[in-house]
Amino acid sequence: MSKKITLELEETDLFNALKTIIKHENAEEIAKLLTPFIGGSPDCTKWLFKLLYGKKLPDIIPIGTLCLTNVNNLTYELDKVLTKASDLCDNEGMIACTISDFRGYHDWKHFEVTSQGLDGSGNQKTFKSYIMGDQLELLEEF
Repeated sequence: MSKKITLELEETDLFNALKTIIKHENAEEIAKLLTPFIGGSPDCTKWLFKLLYGKKLPDIIPIGTLCLTNVNNLTYELDKVLTKASDLCDNEGMIACTISDFRGYHDWKHFEVTSQGLDGSGNQKTFKSYIMGDQLELLEEF
């Protein structure tokens, strides 16, 4: 595993990178337009520079895919203590959820998921949550 490094960039660094990769007669104006949008998202900025150095974007988990995630990753509306104590979670606090939407690489919470859980009154409900792809474990078909 490689060690992560942190790099501090300025908006002009992003602008210059965009200006050089955009092959258009109006590249400078396009870069001016895109810089605040990309720079406003740390994830998007990170991925742009990773792509410039040859990385590939992570695969998008298809909508409808059944996954596992830790109950602590889900919405605050779900009562995590009651849900962990129920049969909806396993012994490690993992709970099934379904991918309902991919929100884009610009959003640090890439995926919208739905899951069953218990509210504060102990009623089972369907909850919507927004989580990162690395917080999901794909369930294998059986």
